[in-house]
Amino acid sequence: TGNTFDDLKAGDKGSTGAIAVGFTSGKFDVTNLLIQNNTISNIRAKTTDYASGGRGAYGILINLGATALGTGKVVSPKIKDNTISNLEGFWATGIGLEGDTPGAEVKGNTISGLTDHHATDPYSSAVKIESNDGAASVAINDNNFSTIGIGSTTVGFGVNNATTTLVNGDSNYWGSVDGPSGEGMGTGVK
Repeated sequence: TGNTFDDLKAGDKGSTGAIAVGFTSGKFDVTNLLIQNNTISNIRAKTTDYASGGRGAYGILINLGATALGTGKVVSPKIKDNTISNLEGFWATGIGLEGDTPGAEVKGNTISGLTDHHATDPYSSAVKIESNDGAASVAINDNNFSTIGIGSTTVGFGVNNATTTLVNGDSNYWGSVDGPSGEGMGTGVK
């Protein structure tokens, strides 16, 4: 809690992030995780395509047990009141719940200025849920998502749910007082 992360850069074929928890093949559980009141800005990864070494810029990444080799999970993490801005890479993700996070609470965060350099699909996400068996119990509420996907030819997502399970994304500000609309709304969000 209460940290400042600024001006982090990855080298060739490397993603970068301010806070990362777990390994994709991890076989242990993490409990009582609180990530709160941090300021994260100017996180950069190489912006070329994946084959040429481009990778992702993350503010916060939880990916424990994200592959078939991993059985671990992060139980009921709380990611609250963080400010994440100016992330740029081949893809850019403010908060990645890319492993099993049953009971996760993502609340009160402000995420802006995400820039991806993917030529055809949106690869900027304020919050991304992927490889997450606990997606049904994830709550993403009272966050502020704005200027997602700037600087590229694509439109980004407030919430990008890459699972087949609906997640709770109520009561977020999506850059418009009218609420979410169009591609930036997110996928698989109720």
